[in-house]
Amino acid sequence: MNFVENQLRKAKRVKVSVEEVEASEVVAEPVANVAVGGVEVIDIEDIIRKEIEAKIKEGIELGDMETIMEEEVEAINDKEDSVGTSNEGLNTLANLGITTTARAVDRRKKQISEAHEEYIEKVLENRSENAFILNIDDYHNIHVNRQPDTTSTSWAAHMATIIANPCPTSAIPQNRALNPKVIDDKLIMKHLDERFIVNLGISYYDRRQKYIGKCSNDKLMEKLTLHSYDDRLEEKKKSNRHIQNAILFDFGEICLKSVEDYTKAPQIVYNQKPMQEYLSNNVVPIVANWPGQFFIRKAIAHQLLLNNEIIPSCVTAFIPMMGPLHVFLNSRELVFKKNWFLFNEVYKGIFRQKKELGKKPQPWRIDLMLHIMHMAWLNISNLVYSKFGHTCKNIEFLYLTNLLSNLIPLVLEVYAVHH
Repeated sequence: MNFVENQLRKAKRVKVSVEEVEASEVVAEPVANVAVGGVEVIDIEDIIRKEIEAKIKEGIELGDMETIMEEEVEAINDKEDSVGTSNEGLNTLANLGITTTARAVDRRKKQISEAHEEYIEKVLENRSENAFILNIDDYHNIHVNRQPDTTSTSWAAHMATIIANPCPTSAIPQNRALNPKVIDDKLIMKHLDERFIVNLGISYYDRRQKYIGKCSNDKLMEKLTLHSYDDRLEEKKKSNRHIQNAILFDFGEICLKSVEDYTKAPQIVYNQKPMQEYLSNNVVPIVANWPGQFFIRKAIAHQLLLNNEIIPSCVTAFIPMMGPLHVFLNSRELVFKKNWFLFNEVYKGIFRQKKELGKKPQPWRIDLMLHIMHMAWLNISNLVYSKFGHTCKNIEFLYLTNLLSNLIPLVLEVYAVHH
C-alpha cells in the first residue's frame, strides 16, 4: 500500500508585516482555546486528565496506563493529521506536550503502510483457493479551497479505492473466461432469440405475483435504506453488516477518467506477488460503475484485438461486471428523472408543498416517492383496469401502466429483494 501524503495540509500561510505585529495587542489565552495550524485545540489536557482518572478508578496498573496514554496520543495525532493540521501545527502541539512531532506522525504512517503490505500478502496466501471480487471506485474531497494558484486550479485530491472481497466459493479458472472476439454478434443474437425474447412477453407485474406477500414495517425500512459502513455511525455498531473480510489493496491518487487510469488499478493488484501466481490460472471479476465498465472493457479490447503494448497484459485476467447495487442506483435515478413531472405533481399533492420537488433529490426521497407511487397503484389498479380494460391501446395509458406496474416495482426490488 502506497504512503499517501495528506492533501489537506496544503494550506496557504497568511503574511503579516512587522508593523502589524507590533501594533497588535498580545492577549494571553489558555491552551484549550488556542487555534494551532488552523485547528482549534479543544481542552485536550482536560480530556487526558479525565481519562487518567477514569482508568485509575478501574484499577488499571501503571504499565497498562502508559500503553493507554500512548494510544491516546496516537489517536490525537491521527485526528489532527486527518483534518489537515500543518506540520508547523503538529510541531507546536508537540512543544506544548500534547502530541508528537510531524516527523513522528509520518514515520508511524509509513510503518502502518509497510505492515499493511505484509498483512495483504498473508491474507492472499491463505485465500489462494478462493474467488475474489474486486471493486474500484473513485473519491475526491470536494470540500476544499478551490482558489487557483500558480501551479493548480484546485486542491481537490482525486483518490481511488481498490478493495477485494474474498468469497467462500472456489477460484474462477481462466479457461475461456474471455471471448477472443470481445463482441460476438452471432452469440448475442442466439441468446436474444432463445433466452430473452421469449421472456419479454411476460411483464414483471405478472412474474412477481408468485412471490409477493405482506411486508412488515421493519422489513420495509430495511429495503428502503441505503446503508453506510462507517464505523463511527451508531447504525454500524448495531448491525451485522460489515466489511471485516475485505482486503484494501490501495488508496491512491488516481483520477479514474481514462483507459490509462483504469489500467493502473489492476496493475496495483497484479504487483502483489501472491496475485501474480493467482492470476496466471484464475480471473477476478471487477464490480465497477459505468465508466469503469467502459474503460476496462476498452483496455481489454485493445489488448486482445490490437495488441496494444501500452496496455498491460494483466488486464485480461480481470472481468468487468455491473454490480446489482450500481444497477439499482442507476435505474432508480433514471426512472425518477424521466418521469419527474409526474413525481413532482404527486409530491406537491401529498405533502401540500408549493415548492417543486428537486430534480436531483436525496436518495431517500427518491425511494419514498417510488414506494408511495407503488403502494397507491396497488390500491387502484383493479379499479383502473375495470374502467379501461386490459386491451386499451392508448399510448398514454400503456406508458403509465407500464411505469406503475413494471418499472417502479422493478427498480425498488432489483437489489433489496433479488440480492
